[in-house]
Amino acid sequence: MVIEDNKLLDVNSIHHILSSTNKKKELVKELYEHCLNNGISLVQLNSYYKEYAVDNRFDDSDTIFIKRMLQHVLPEKLRNLITSNLFEKFVGVSQPDFSSKLYMNVEEVRVLVKNGMYIGSHGSMHYWLDRISEQKQKEDIVKSLNFLEDVGAPTKDWIMCYPYGAYNDSTLSLLKDLDASIGITTKVKIADLLTDNPFTLPRMDTNDFPQ
Repeated sequence: MVIEDNKLLDVNSIHHILSSTNKKKELVKELYEHCLNNGISLVQLNSYYKEYAVDNRFDDSDTIFIKRMLQHVLPEKLRNLITSNLFEKFVGVSQPDFSSKLYMNVEEVRVLVKNGMYIGSHGSMHYWLDRISEQKQKEDIVKSLNFLEDVGAPTKDWIMCYPYGAYNDSTLSLLKDLDASIGITTKVKIADLLTDNPFTLPRMDTNDFPQ
């Protein structure tokens, strides 16, 4: 787990890269240059841009493009390398130093559990679970459960919150095999516990409530 190894998840690195500049076109240009220097063709990059640079209810097209490229489109080693380079340039601090300030440490998590807070699983590396193999999904989820066990959190009838709301049939099967009781998606709706599938429950985002 990243808090044990003093690392920074790419999802958090990407957020802080994006928040460190309002020049998204400059970031897109930097991303293009890194990709071109690592064997991704301009034709392929333009195809990616056309596919992924699409506004959603939270982000503009360039922001979404940057997120998707660094979250799952590029090969994992390459996106990790590019994210690290962009973080150093735009945020200007080392990722280990930033990690120690951003995340709670293991003992702080244990204190939460001891004082009655519920802690479930969000995976260990914040992957889009539907974009990785069933075996890699299992390894990621089991690693998160091992961490929960270590800090004293329940690992029977536990709750999974899917990173990015992403899952597939393999994910649902794994959760059942691993004694999960609930899986929470990013579908925007008030959950009906009597009729909704407990492994694909919708929820309300904080942005869906009145300001």
